[in-house]
Amino acid sequence: MITPGKFASLSSSAKKRKLLRLCKQWLYLSESDWVIYSSVVRSILDISSSVKDWDDNLRAIILDTLVVLRQASPSDRAYKRAIMNLASSVGEELGIYTADWDSFFVEKEICAGKERTVLPITLYLEDVRSPYNVGSIFRTAEALGGERIFLGGITPSLDNNRARKTARGSEHIIKWQRSELKMLVSYYTVFALETGGTPVDDFVFPERGLMIVGSEELGVSQEALELAEKKGAGRVSVPLLGLKGSLNVSVATGIVLYFWKKSLLSS
Repeated sequence: MITPGKFASLSSSAKKRKLLRLCKQWLYLSESDWVIYSSVVRSILDISSSVKDWDDNLRAIILDTLVVLRQASPSDRAYKRAIMNLASSVGEELGIYTADWDSFFVEKEICAGKERTVLPITLYLEDVRSPYNVGSIFRTAEALGGERIFLGGITPSLDNNRARKTARGSEHIIKWQRSELKMLVSYYTVFALETGGTPVDDFVFPERGLMIVGSEELGVSQEALELAEKKGAGRVSVPLLGLKGSLNVSVATGIVLYFWKKSLLSS
């Protein structure tokens, strides 16, 4: 870690870039590290709070961070929240904006000790193009008790780095594999998430089903829709009140998964 003296010798813009990198390091300090480095961290924040050409709001956030760090240590959520808020503020000053997948919390810490409930919920992602959407669907499905996800067509796998970023480790919890839809229809009651179907509030979810989720631009393929409507449970939709005709695929999937989970737990 840089010494306070070295940090003070940097130019104003270099200090800001260095402070952003330090924030990311400080989030990973252990309690024993904190005993050694806490005075260094506070000194660097003291120096940062007095850089005259920095924005007043940023300097106020630095002072607020110092107040928190006088009472909290790296194992406290207050410490993590203060450092993350500071990192976001410094990043915005530098034109670097934080995305959800840039978060620093380790999911294993948050989930430690929890026991997962698994429901007979299976998804088939048919040609979902964006790895960010795929990862987001994994994360939501894991949280709402999903049992398994099948990947079909061009859907990127969880070997994709961008998919892993939004999945946030859920790919290690929920089962997944590649498959063709026709190989699965004899094992599940199939239905499709698509516009023009039964409103999700009224849809009768199967006890053990597989929901087909289609591509962002083209939706569920005609072949899959026919399979769901002629041999399966049909088509489920999310009623909309706005002028846009559809939702982001991961958002729509999350809404239907919530209703599906609610139906299974109440039956």
